[in-house]
Amino acid sequence: MAAGMAGAKGTGMAGAKGTGMADVKMGKRSNGMEMKYADGLISMTYVRDFGRAGYMTFDDLVKRDHLQKAFFCAFQVDDEWLMDKLPRDINICVARHRGSDIPADVSTVYMPVTPRLMWVFPPMAGTEFGCMHSKIMMLWYPGFLRVVITSANLFAFDWELLENVVFVQDFPELPTAIPEGSSLGRFGDDLLSVLREMKIPRQVGVAMRKFDFGRARGVLVASKPGSFTGDDLSRYGHTALARVVRTVMGVPAGGTASLFYQTSSLGSLTVKWMNEFHRSACGLEPEQAPTKPRGAKATAEPDPRPFYVLFPTEANVKSSRLGAEGGGTISFQRRYWNNGVFPRDAMRNLILAREGALAHAKVMFWIRGDEERATRVLEGLVRPGGQGQSLGAGNRKGKGKEVGSGGRRMTAVDDDETTDEEDGEDGPRVKGPKPIGWFYCGSHNSTQSAWGNVTKPRGKDWTIRMTNWELGVVVPVYESGTDGVPPPVPVPFKVPLTKYRKDDVPWCVGKGFGQGPPMTP
Repeated sequence: MAAGMAGAKGTGMAGAKGTGMADVKMGKRSNGMEMKYADGLISMTYVRDFGRAGYMTFDDLVKRDHLQKAFFCAFQVDDEWLMDKLPRDINICVARHRGSDIPADVSTVYMPVTPRLMWVFPPMAGTEFGCMHSKIMMLWYPGFLRVVITSANLFAFDWELLENVVFVQDFPELPTAIPEGSSLGRFGDDLLSVLREMKIPRQVGVAMRKFDFGRARGVLVASKPGSFTGDDLSRYGHTALARVVRTVMGVPAGGTASLFYQTSSLGSLTVKWMNEFHRSACGLEPEQAPTKPRGAKATAEPDPRPFYVLFPTEANVKSSRLGAEGGGTISFQRRYWNNGVFPRDAMRNLILAREGALAHAKVMFWIRGDEERATRVLEGLVRPGGQGQSLGAGNRKGKGKEVGSGGRRMTAVDDDETTDEEDGEDGPRVKGPKPIGWFYCGSHNSTQSAWGNVTKPRGKDWTIRMTNWELGVVVPVYESGTDGVPPPVPVPFKVPLTKYRKDDVPWCVGKGFGQGPPMTP
């Protein structure tokens, strides 16, 4: 954290004094800027020495000469680096992980470097091991609001040396603000709910009501520290992902589906948890999980589902351009690998399209079919550069509609058909090309801390528990050439995937395999 923290005066949310996000007239900013990402875009970030064209930089998103105010959220923040990127005469709110130097009863701090800079520390629900891991930017420009969901922290290492992923969309300003209590559309409502739960100052939410989220091209999925059951079961974690998948695709109608998960931090995976997660990735509720046959041993596990984890080997990291010293944010522990139950057959070596680079990005592809068929689909999505097509490009039938809020939705019947249905909870479902799968990007790593673990105590309801704040976005994926719909997402890794060889071991920080300096998740 930046110097000056020890002397900063902190107050609780209710009694916070200072400049609120909407309380001070903005300094004069240039008006000569147009919306660049009105239809949304998913892009990989620029990596030094690998070429600039087709990749996203921090400065592509944050235009200091036009910026009117800003909200940022990240696990790790280099305050000096960030403030050098921003004007000093605007209101800035930064939500971040609570460090050990921040008293537990302090939720808001105004920094002495500028009275318009506020730090907020989202509540951690008493968890000892969790972290505030979401990465969000909300950037107010003349005439529009830019929303960014990313895997990148707010420091140079993530924006210049490691590959990360970005979802960005610009939302136009409305003639009049949407009244309190009225819906902002699914995307806007979900984002506002996250901000409220994080105890972000109310003024940030008020400022959101001046913009039209009706053309949002993705659906948000969030995690929050705590345990959730009953009506809250599907609000957070991988049970929330199940709800989002049903919104984006409709409930998959059986058959096989392959899940590819690129992650920069890997937990103690088990076949049980991977199957549980895979069911959610298919849009299924926990109660739809298969039951064990009568008389089966309590320790018996079902066959593993087609779930493949993309994570670099030790040799891969050491031979990268950054070498072992660049692997400090790629996190795994040797004891998990050697615990005797780790699903080693699920591991695939993460070899990036920009071979020799290292990644901090978290992405998932869920594709209908077995690994062979799904690989063919991925191969069809590969193109030069690190940006997908505009998420609205070529989508003629769904133009101008929000995913999951009255936009074009397909209801699965079988692997080859779609049908017309009556209006559902999330809007009309109309006939059209059916997605072949979905894509996720955001802050979630492949860990139970990020996505949660589902349990059902005897005589009680299903419960999911997680320890991290996380946020990501899900978009539908269409097979290349489907009805003129261009592939909307980048494929950051090489396909076909490479299995771990017998002598391969995953990169680990600390004692054991890799010896890179421990840094951050």
